[in-house]
Amino acid sequence: MARARSLSEFQTSFPDERSCAAFLFERRWPQGFVCPACGGGRAGLLKGRAHTHECLGCGRQTSITAGTAMHRSKLPLTVWFWAAHLMATHSNGMSAVQLEAQLRRQPRRRKTATGMQADRSTPPEKSSSAPFRLRPVSARY
Repeated sequence: MARARSLSEFQTSFPDERSCAAFLFERRWPQGFVCPACGGGRAGLLKGRAHTHECLGCGRQTSITAGTAMHRSKLPLTVWFWAAHLMATHSNGMSAVQLEAQLRRQPRRRKTATGMQADRSTPPEKSSSAPFRLRPVSARY
């Protein structure tokens, strides 16, 4: 069993987005890039799409985060790595609320049935910015 890294070791190993991307690339393709479509070994890094490589043989684009929870996420890799580190090194486990507090992320706003952003502190029917009042839905259908 591998020992957990200390916080200082973690921060030294993964100080920025580039180091996190290099780690994922090495884990995904230990012997170098291999295209999932044609098996080709040559690829170019796309500048317009983060962490995405394009096979020079067939043109298939593959992200280093494809097939992971990080795929198509807007969060930086550093946040994902920090969350993984916290989850792996916290001895008693960690709730989502604790993880959110550690990462200092703002809670996501939820969408109401009408698609409008709901403010968690004010019910929709009392909101002054709503163009209409929402009625409670009956339990019967």
